[in-house]
Amino acid sequence: MDALLEDRVMDDARIYVSRRGGECKVKVAGRATFAICPDLRDLVRSLDSDSLVSSGAVIDLTECNGMDSTFMGILAMFALQARKLGVEIKILNVSKSNRRLLDGLGLGGLFEFVDGAPIADSAWDDDGVSSSSSSAETILDAHKTLMEADEGNVEKFKRVVDMVEKDVKGGK
Repeated sequence: MDALLEDRVMDDARIYVSRRGGECKVKVAGRATFAICPDLRDLVRSLDSDSLVSSGAVIDLTECNGMDSTFMGILAMFALQARKLGVEIKILNVSKSNRRLLDGLGLGGLFEFVDGAPIADSAWDDDGVSSSSSSAETILDAHKTLMEADEGNVEKFKRVVDMVEKDVKGGK
């Protein structure tokens, strides 16, 4: 597949994803919450066998006006998977408040932060992708990744992981 796009509207947030020319581009508009994370998690999971992401990834947060811990966990998952593949991830135009959130969870060192022109709207194609992942599984994966990324997060998210793990196991 030449490119992929996700335009999901939930809680006034949108996430766009495109893979072309060996680069993955992600753009977030609005408040990034667990509601928009399943598709992004599925993209991250596909990176291990995806030869399209050979020259790096850019996450444009120019229009992101906030994020929850699940979204930050998926970003961490993205960064850790990219490191395994030797791929560089840049976060474009992160606001001061979002940078504080990332740094507060010990994630600042996982990314290269750059300022520059936002990714043009023409970068997104109209090939759709849908997710079969549940929100609970995504929340669980995201918070386990936060705990893996920085040991200071273990105490912060242990109860969340325990609760969601019970929910996921009970639902299967």
